[in-house]
Amino acid sequence: MKQLSHCIPEGGLLQSSGWRDVYRARNKHVIIFDSGGYGVIEYLPLVGCYLYVPRYQCDIVSMAEAVEVARHERCGWLRFDASDRSELEELNQNYRIASAPHDMQPRTHIIRSLSGTEDEMLSSMKSKTRYNIRLAQKKGVVVHRVCVSDDDFPEMLDIFYHMVEETAARKGVQFHPKHFYQSIFDALSADQVALYMAEIEGREFVAANIVTFYGDTVTYLHGATGSSHRNLMAPFLLQWEAMRDGMQRNYRYYDFGGVYPGAADPGKQGITRFKQGFGQTEDLCALPGTHDIVLNNLKYRAYRLLQYLKSMRHP
Repeated sequence: MKQLSHCIPEGGLLQSSGWRDVYRARNKHVIIFDSGGYGVIEYLPLVGCYLYVPRYQCDIVSMAEAVEVARHERCGWLRFDASDRSELEELNQNYRIASAPHDMQPRTHIIRSLSGTEDEMLSSMKSKTRYNIRLAQKKGVVVHRVCVSDDDFPEMLDIFYHMVEETAARKGVQFHPKHFYQSIFDALSADQVALYMAEIEGREFVAANIVTFYGDTVTYLHGATGSSHRNLMAPFLLQWEAMRDGMQRNYRYYDFGGVYPGAADPGKQGITRFKQGFGQTEDLCALPGTHDIVLNNLKYRAYRLLQYLKSMRHP
């Protein structure tokens, strides 16, 4: 698998000023570095705080600045999303590095090129994916692109969140609260983020996605489906319409977000199969995952012990 940084420059959307404002909209403590990057102070009970720098440059100079900030803020550790194994190995010569107990960002993505015609794009997909896109169109599914500046945006966001709750109940998992999704639209402009709504039978919405546009990449962030009309395959058409918008606006890549090759969990297997249907094997991009630079051994050992005890209670 190729490195994600070959497809998208380090930083990207998650190190943009817009995404920095997303954290601020969630009342997070954001610190801007002299280099222009930023980190977020995360506070934990009992063990204090750590500094998280999302998709930040992993070279020695950049990370030294982030470490200095973390020490100034009395953080127990600095958390970062490693983008290159050679840089990770170099950092390991200067700092104590540990793999984080969980990844802050997906470790493996499917990122495909948006070059070529629509017919060429469709022909490169798996046959079942093409079939489901056309089935949704044939059955009358219509996709609307809704922006925060549109009059009906508040209503559409309410409908989206209702579908989030339906999806969570159906799958037995917990999703983000509504203000999490609202913060994305509060911080990003109408050109940078849109809500894609799949409609049937006159204002009945059955699926929705949140999609961002930044740099040269369109990124699928979040999605939800209602409990009815799932046989109409609306999620396939939602992805395709966002891809078409990216092509028309001259974006180079479409990032489908995280996938989980080899996962035992049926839900993760389904997500992976769905997204893999839109791309080729070579579109699978892997990162080394999230790592911690340990700055205070006592605090970090206490944190990992608490994480272990938590995992034992909720395996």
